[in-house]
This record gives sequence, C-alpha cells and structure tokens, in this order.
Amino acid sequence: MASQATISGAGGGSGAGATGADVAAAAAATTGLGRSGESGGLGRVGISFGKLPEVQHVVEYVNVPVTDVAVHVPLPEGVKVSQVRVCVVMEGVTVDMPGHQPLRVQLPFAVNGDEAAAGYDEVTRTVTLRAPYMAYAAVLEAHGKVGTHAVGEVK
Repeated sequence: MASQATISGAGGGSGAGATGADVAAAAAATTGLGRSGESGGLGRVGISFGKLPEVQHVVEYVNVPVTDVAVHVPLPEGVKVSQVRVCVVMEGVTVDMPGHQPLRVQLPFAVNGDEAAAGYDEVTRTVTLRAPYMAYAAVLEAHGKVGTHAVGEVK
C-alpha cells in the first residue's frame, strides 16, 4: 500500500511561507524531528550508513483538528530535485537522495498515500509532501479490502 509522490511545481511556493534555511533551522532545533532515524521512535535498526549526512526536515500538522500532515525537506547543496524519491505509506514517509542517509518519518496516525501530493519550491529549494489524515475506520476498511493471505501466498 505504498504510494510514490511525483514532485511537481516550478517556483511559486509550497504555501508554507518558510525559506529552506528556516526549515533547516527549525529542523535542527526540533527535538526528535530534525534528525533522520530518530523521529517517531524509529531508531537505527541494524543499518549503518557510516558518515553520510542526515536529511534535515520539519513535520507540520495542518489544521486543528489535524486534516493533513506536511513534511518539508530543504534540499542540500548539490542534490537536484530529480534525484529525490519521496514515498508514502499509511504510517509514514520516506525520502531518499544520493549522498545522504535515508529519511524515515513515522507518523502518529495513518495518512492516505493515494491522495498525497509533493511539490518543489525552487526559491527555497524545499520539497514538501502533504498527505491527508486517514480515519481509523477507513484504515480498517482498506485492510479489509485486501483480505487475508494463506501462509506463503503472495498477492
């Protein structure tokens, strides 16, 4: 049930109103959200990336009550937007780019990856992924449609 978002948009903006430097500074100052592998209790699970730099990011919960989540990732120097891969599953977001540790953000609630959208702001060099909140009843319904599998069966 993974969805890969296509990064679109040229100029304009992500609507967040923050510069790439603002996002990076906020990510660095935000405990547990600005460091890859430490957000949402994911930790580092048996994979060593050596001295690769971590991807800075900020997680924004949109509206009260929350209707969407937005993950803002300022691109480091030397990384082109065409080299960035953003994926969404119900419980989290992944961002991969060359020369950096993979970013894994575990969310505290489910999101609808099929309705997620990613954009790129050329001015701030920031990729923003936005995905709508998915109610628990909708999660159960989605899993019910998949059905059960026999041991060793692949669908």
